[in-house]
Order: sequence, then structure tokens, then C-alpha cells
Amino acid sequence: MDHRLFDAAKGDISALELLFQEDPLLLDRLSQSSLENPLHVAAFSGQADFTAKILSLKPGLALEENQRGFSPLHIASASGELEVVRELLKVWNHDVICLLKDREDFIPLHYAAQRGRMDVMKELVSSFPDSLMEVTASLETPLHVAVKNNQVEATRLLLEEIKTRKMAHAQGILNQENREGNTVLHLATLGKQLQARLFKSFRQLKQRTQETNAETLKPIRPSKLPCRMIRNFLHYEISNSTLEQRETLMIVAALIATLTFTGILQPPGAFKSEDASGGGSGPQNNNTTSTTGLSRIIDNVFGPRNSTAGQAVMASRTIYFTLYASFNAIGFLVSVAMISLLTKGFPLRNWMRLCIISIVATYLIAIVYIAPDEDVFWVVVLGVSSILVLRELYLFFKSLIKGFSTAKSLYFSS
Repeated sequence: MDHRLFDAAKGDISALELLFQEDPLLLDRLSQSSLENPLHVAAFSGQADFTAKILSLKPGLALEENQRGFSPLHIASASGELEVVRELLKVWNHDVICLLKDREDFIPLHYAAQRGRMDVMKELVSSFPDSLMEVTASLETPLHVAVKNNQVEATRLLLEEIKTRKMAHAQGILNQENREGNTVLHLATLGKQLQARLFKSFRQLKQRTQETNAETLKPIRPSKLPCRMIRNFLHYEISNSTLEQRETLMIVAALIATLTFTGILQPPGAFKSEDASGGGSGPQNNNTTSTTGLSRIIDNVFGPRNSTAGQAVMASRTIYFTLYASFNAIGFLVSVAMISLLTKGFPLRNWMRLCIISIVATYLIAIVYIAPDEDVFWVVVLGVSSILVLRELYLFFKSLIKGFSTAKSLYFSS
């Protein structure tokens, strides 16, 4: 964007008029070549008069996204610039501009609720009440977002709006589950936030809370609370980070997974090429004897080793090998788990799960093979890795069955 236009976007209407007189097609060329238009700058700066002037010249700029996927209304809503919001709402149908979505499917009301912009929230809801039901890519309504970000007054306002408007889908909004299976009441209860008290006053929207075994709200099983809290914390960390931060984290996690996997394939000292006794690795060598119970079970299934060839040289010093393999396994498994969390909601997610299952299984086989038979460490790695593999395997088949069911229903309905 022309630096003169950028400066004018901070509120200098006379400068804008001069630029427009010099080049009447300035805004048309700008919308084709720039990722950010003057409305984005004006929305952030709170320049309502400048916004009105730009909209009178080219109203289509109100629907354009910047490089981060934000429309001017997203920016104005997040910044709490009420007058700018009103100007933007004047030029387009509310069912269009109020439902503009960014890359994570956030509409302007989501950002206003996230930041607690009360006046902006009132304006957006009054302009298009159905925006209360819109969900993000994580299946979260504006009420979810307000609760997650501990915006007590914003939560109160949204509940009041739902109540006073007597919305037909009021129960659906309260019972809406996000991608982690949490309703707004689950989030408020698990986070021990003040919003949990607010829900009790809305008998018209729900009959009872968990203590009275509510019919309209799903009860929270106490046995699931610790797991939910851990899962919610992880997803909260992800959802409250920027897209750039998640992309950087993905690159770092992939790099760590690559380095740690390579560390097992090429351990310090490399591998034994023959038995410690000096014999070759051919059939004349005696079979090695497994000393752990699980080792003997595996030997019975796959057959005993014919030699120690292929074991890590470092494995002869058990303490060093155990420490090395322990930290390596922690780095690998945690980085793979991070990749699994960060790719949630991606397209072809099910095939990503299959890749994760395969790479963890490969790592497991490699570390078992290079470890000494008498070392019990790899037994622990086997157990931890199996949990991750079984989890991804369960989700893989669950998603596969769901996909087949959806495809079948679409086929018969067509």
C-alpha cells in the first residue's frame, strides 16, 4: 500500500481526497495488488470519519481480508472501535458482513467476545442475532470464547441477549459442544470461573446444573474431570496462540522429531558388527539369551537373536545407553504428540494419524532392536509408545467408520 495512503488512513481525509484526485483508480488498483487496504488501518486506529469516506468511494473494501485473514470488521471488533463498526455495518447486509470468517472461522462477534468489547458486542448482536450461533473451526460459539477467556461481563451479556431474545436455538447454544466435547458450562466448571454462577440464574434456558442431574445440559462425569482439565489446558494453549506461533511450533516439533529419530538410527559409537566374543554374525554363533520376561516373550514369538550384531555399541554401558535413550525417547514422543495436537482439524487428518502410527511403531522397533536384551528401559518405552499408537489407532478407525457412514448416507440420499 502507498505510504501516503497509509498515512492518510490514520485520519487525514483531506490527504485522501488529494490522492483520489490525482488517481481516481487508486482504490481499484489497491484492492488487486495489496494484502492490506486503508480500511484495515482505519479500523485499527478508530478513524470512523475516514472509514465512512473510504466506504463511500469503494464499499467493497469492507469485505476484503488482510494477510492474516481479518476483515476491517474483525479488526474494529477486536479493537473495540464502536463507531468504525457502525460505519462498516451501514454499507452491507448484516447477514453478509457479520458472518465474515477469518482463517479459523472466527466471525467479528467472536473477537469482540474474546476481548470483552461490550458495546461492540451489543451492536453486532442487535444487527444480526443469529451470529450468536456461529461456530469457529473448533466448533466454539461466541459464548464458548467468552468463557474460555474469562470475560465475565461478556458472558453475562451474551446470556442476557439469549434470554431476552427468546431464541429458538437457546438450548442448542448452551449445549453446543466444541471439538473437545465441552459445552460452555463444562468450560466454566472445569476452569472454576465466575461464569458458572451466572448459568444458575437462567432456569428458562436450562432446568438444573450437574448437581441435580440436568436433562438439558450434559452432566460432567467426575472421573473424566482430570483428563478433561489436562486436555482443555493443552487446547487452550493452542487456541490462544497466533497462527504464526503455531506454524513455528510445528516446524520446531518436526525438527525435534527428525533429530531424535536420527539419534536412534545413528547412536554415538554406531553399532556392533559382530558378537562381543569376536565371532561373526553368521549362523555358527550361539543364540543370545534374553534375561527379561518381556524379552523372552518376544523371543518366543519372533525367535531369539543369532548374535548381538545390530545392537548399539553404547548399549554395552547400560547407564549411558539408558540415559541417552531416555532423553531421546522423551524428545521424540513429546514432539510427535505436539504434531498430533497441532494438526487437529487439518484436512486429511485421518491419514496424518496413520503416518504418526507408522513412525512411532518404526521408532519403537528400532529402539527395541538396538537395546541390550538385559536392559528393561525399552520395555518402558514400549509401554509409553503403545499408548500413543493405540490412541491414534482408535481415532483412525473411529474417523474411518464415521467417514464411511457419512459417504453411505450421502450416496443413498442423492
